[in-house]
Amino acid sequence: MGIDVRVPATVANLGPGFDCLGVAVGLHLELRLSRAEKAETVGGDPSIPVEDDLTHRAFVSAYAAVGEQAPPVRIDVLGAYPQGRGLGASAAAIVAGLVGARAAGDLDVADSELARLAIRIEGHADNVLPAMFGGLVLASGDGWIRFTPAPGVLPFILVAPGRFVTAESRRVLPAEVPRADAIANAAAAATLVAVLSAIEAPAALMMATA
Repeated sequence: MGIDVRVPATVANLGPGFDCLGVAVGLHLELRLSRAEKAETVGGDPSIPVEDDLTHRAFVSAYAAVGEQAPPVRIDVLGAYPQGRGLGASAAAIVAGLVGARAAGDLDVADSELARLAIRIEGHADNVLPAMFGGLVLASGDGWIRFTPAPGVLPFILVAPGRFVTAESRRVLPAEVPRADAIANAAAAATLVAVLSAIEAPAALMMATA
């Protein structure tokens, strides 16, 4: 019998919350992890060797974190969403591997430790934390705050037809921004958190997106 794992997609760099604000959305990665004679992935990208598969790497890392060797695992992809579209596919794959490993091996790893391990593997806290905890997450350094999104805010997602690579998209960013822009962005980010967490009325959202 396998372990079924369901992880939400995420939208990170949310609005003005660059590298610090992310939210879970209603698309999911669904996997089944089962003990096997040899490691393999079924239903994923056949061009990726299993040892390079992010879910498998995370699975192995979870065992290594407690000083154990991971057993061979078969990863069946039961459901997925478009990759390379800014929906946190890598974060979901990593969280699935970590959570699946903890369940499969009954590993003594706290949520916070598992989250920090996910951040080390993926590199972007605003992607992995909403995938692990759901909701809206504000990440800073080694800490984070989770908010429950306001029920009156109804998001929708426009998925681009083409794929893009995160590293390539970041290369077009300027090294510096004017002080006035930084101040305006900080105000917009604070407003966005206030609206999405129901502290402020949705009408104020225009301040965060103008």
